[in-house]
Amino acid sequence: MSTTHSGQTELLKMMEAACEDRLSAEQVVRLEELLTDSEKARKLYREYMLLHGMLYWDTAVGSETDAELSQTSSACTIPAATIPTTSPAPAGLKPSRILRSAWIAGLVSALAIIVGVFLSADPSSSSSDEVTANMSPELSADRETLAENQAETPAAERQPAKIQAIVAVDDTADLTPSQKPLQNANSNPAEKELQEIPAAGSSDPTILAYVNDELHSNWVANSITPSPVAEDSEWLRRVHLDLIGQIPTADEAAEFLASNDPRKREKVVDTLLQRPEFITNWSTIWANLMVGRNPDRDEYRTALTKYLRDSFRDNRPWDEMVAAVIAAEGSVQDNQASGFLLAHVNNQAVPATAIASRLFLGTNVQCTQCHDHPFNDSKQNQFWELNSFFKQTEKVVKRRRDPSTGNMLQTVSLVTKRDAEGPTFFENRQGRVQPAYPIYNGVKVDESAGTNRRQELARLLAAGEKPQIAEAFVNRTWKHFFGFGFTNPVDDMGPHNPPSHPELLDRLAREFVASGYDQKRLMRWICLSDAYGRTSRLTEQNQIDNPELGELPLFSRVYVKSMSAEQVYNSLLVATGVLGAQNGSWEEIEHQRSQWLQQFIHAYETEENNEDTHFSGTIAQALMLMNGEMIEEAISAKSPTFFGKLMNSKINDERKVEQLALSALTRYPTDREMSLIRKMVAQNVANSRNQKNAYTQSLQDVFWAYLNSSEFVLVH
Repeated sequence: MSTTHSGQTELLKMMEAACEDRLSAEQVVRLEELLTDSEKARKLYREYMLLHGMLYWDTAVGSETDAELSQTSSACTIPAATIPTTSPAPAGLKPSRILRSAWIAGLVSALAIIVGVFLSADPSSSSSDEVTANMSPELSADRETLAENQAETPAAERQPAKIQAIVAVDDTADLTPSQKPLQNANSNPAEKELQEIPAAGSSDPTILAYVNDELHSNWVANSITPSPVAEDSEWLRRVHLDLIGQIPTADEAAEFLASNDPRKREKVVDTLLQRPEFITNWSTIWANLMVGRNPDRDEYRTALTKYLRDSFRDNRPWDEMVAAVIAAEGSVQDNQASGFLLAHVNNQAVPATAIASRLFLGTNVQCTQCHDHPFNDSKQNQFWELNSFFKQTEKVVKRRRDPSTGNMLQTVSLVTKRDAEGPTFFENRQGRVQPAYPIYNGVKVDESAGTNRRQELARLLAAGEKPQIAEAFVNRTWKHFFGFGFTNPVDDMGPHNPPSHPELLDRLAREFVASGYDQKRLMRWICLSDAYGRTSRLTEQNQIDNPELGELPLFSRVYVKSMSAEQVYNSLLVATGVLGAQNGSWEEIEHQRSQWLQQFIHAYETEENNEDTHFSGTIAQALMLMNGEMIEEAISAKSPTFFGKLMNSKINDERKVEQLALSALTRYPTDREMSLIRKMVAQNVANSRNQKNAYTQSLQDVFWAYLNSSEFVLVH
């Protein structure tokens, strides 16, 4: 067996031991070494622990109001008398054994698949290579040049980013486990002295200057030169996709490229932040994160999306939005924000606890629901202390008959159990039942029956100068625009995963709070920063800035991303003008959109809560674009479509080709492209009896090629 496989086998054995609480102190140190030295090891560890936690959700038991959930829970119980306890269990509690043969079999089978893929993967491969085959000649040439440059510098000789590591200091050693706060990613005694921020926050120019200076200093420290400033066409397309989820129109692109206004980028950002598409884009992003795209959750998703749309339209402060979904009560008909918890409050509210922590706090506590974290201070009791805030909530189903139709109507509501008091209970790996009190960040909430725990949690989440929800939101938002956050992944913050730029993340989080949690201002700071304005292309001077290979990001360029399913769909509508050519009511058009998008999402295999909804360039996905009804309609010569209107216009041939490139790729065709197109059109026309049809068909082929290129589906 090779050394690599030996290390992988050792890692798998240690992870199994970690999940069963039998790691020795020496093994903890060794596990941390393995994960520190290898990005692939960290990826396998994350997948292992996530799967471990997801499978554990199915074994969580407790009182449920829905009959179906009660049946599921009762199937997983064993007599309480067989389990030793360290404290008395309340009446009616039915602890469950976690290690069951069915659960073990499922875990082993699933892990076998992950390990098989892991061991068979080519360590030199990169996900970005999957789209190279369809890339336009110019981008492909750049990728080949990059590959040659990387080949000249072996991976072992590349210098990693010189980011000072954060040393975690445990100042809670004298506390009992139940007194220790949940691991807060903000806590870092090694941070340098914080810069004073005015009560109302700093001005935009001051913040931008700090962002630019901080990144520039880091480039100097790492002896690199950032990539050049992006061409106007590259920047315009990127900022449209990032802010409003679609590419600019051909007219918008032409106007921007022709402008000599030195403030034109700033003006575009301000305009996009006020467009209705901004509301649609960001409400969709967060609806996907909060409830996913599973059709079974359509009722919850629809309501939650409406709440998010209203919030983004009004630029509602982020802390208020988080508080609204955390403390929501009632049905989606009465309170649209309740859609989030209604989708996840099942199984002892374990999914709600894990997903809320990941999305709003930036911490992945999923694995600590059944054991202590192997090499940081996150403890099992801390997961259940957070869970104690949600466990007081139940779903109540009410049925009534509609007097007008006679049909039975069903309403599902979030209800806080007012008679619930005292601690909740959880089972540790040794089968002992232990109490968990509602504690967040070291603050214990009164557990008496009159306390609404979720309202108290919502209040605690926004307490302090730099609440964890602020740092988590800044990190996730930065990742949206740059392709990587200050931590990778963005939802696993903490001393075990220090940020690449701790001072910058800290300053932005505190400025975000001082701004009143103004999301648009945060996005404006990012979009107008010097780093975001640079090209995505690597150069010989910043080769080490390659987080795709597991290195720390330096943000000397914007990293290439693939479009999400929604971005592809919306951009096709913009590029082809299909939406304006559709007939029927708004409901019919939306239904058609939903059907097409659902098929698209199914092909992406992202129906669950997964923010990585990338177009990966697979054959199935490419064929969906190439042969779909939308593409066929888009490149027809019918007048309502963009292509049809273009073909009926009086502009010359080269101007038509320019419009096709602007519409699809937000740029003018290169000289090489134009030369090849001229030759192709001339040859097709000369060899055809029907020259008009041959000319139209030739330009259809050009448009089809642009729409199906990798350049179209990349955010670069």
